[in-house]
Amino acid sequence: MKKNHFNLSIKSFNPNSFYAYVKFIKCLLRKLDIDFTQINLPIKKKRITLLKSPFINKKAREQFEIKFYKSMIQIKGELDFFTLKTLLMNKSSTIQFKVKSL
Repeated sequence: MKKNHFNLSIKSFNPNSFYAYVKFIKCLLRKLDIDFTQINLPIKKKRITLLKSPFINKKAREQFEIKFYKSMIQIKGELDFFTLKTLLMNKSSTIQFKVKSL
């Protein structure tokens, strides 16, 4: 039987839902006895600076920051339809999820 390899890319801006979802995936893969490795990717920061009063005071500014958390899980083995459906059903709306077959 040929073993397939998959990459699961997970991205979110909410750290609580991100870490909970990664923990859920790892528990599910361990329970199904599927071999995997997790790679934590660097946190990307997007900063935005806005002027409070654009006409008078140039020094009055507000800064905002959005952090994007990313992780990649490499699965070495079979990934059936039921497992994939379970992974997709239990994700929150703030999580982006991609499956790539190698």
